[in-house]
Amino acid sequence: TLFRSVNYQNLGLSNSPNGSKSAIHQEQSTIGAVEDGYRDQPCKAIELYDIPDSDTLKQIKNQGKLPVSVENQKYMRECFSKYGDDYKSMSRDIKVNNMQHTENFLRKLGARFLLLNDSQRKVDVPENIKHLIA
Repeated sequence: TLFRSVNYQNLGLSNSPNGSKSAIHQEQSTIGAVEDGYRDQPCKAIELYDIPDSDTLKQIKNQGKLPVSVENQKYMRECFSKYGDDYKSMSRDIKVNNMQHTENFLRKLGARFLLLNDSQRKVDVPENIKHLIA
């Protein structure tokens, strides 16, 4: 095991951050004497965390997430197949709209469903709303 001050130094931390300036200089001189064999090693703090590049963060963030989930796509397909784009009737039918979403929520979900491109859409589009797809 190494001295506490050497471990702090390897992490880039100060052993006594509130100490006086002369105490810090004395501590650094003793650390240098103890640490001579460790100067050529890289800082250990970098090895503790796997920090991805900012470019890979964008790829990970956009990967696999759909604007409308597959469950909501199936839900809207059933609503559209029965009522077309009549959102008021959709909201009142408790058999098809078993989640009892409001007319406004169904309108927003339907608009997002209609804006999906072919790679994002995981369900078939009912015939009575194919003319609404952008």
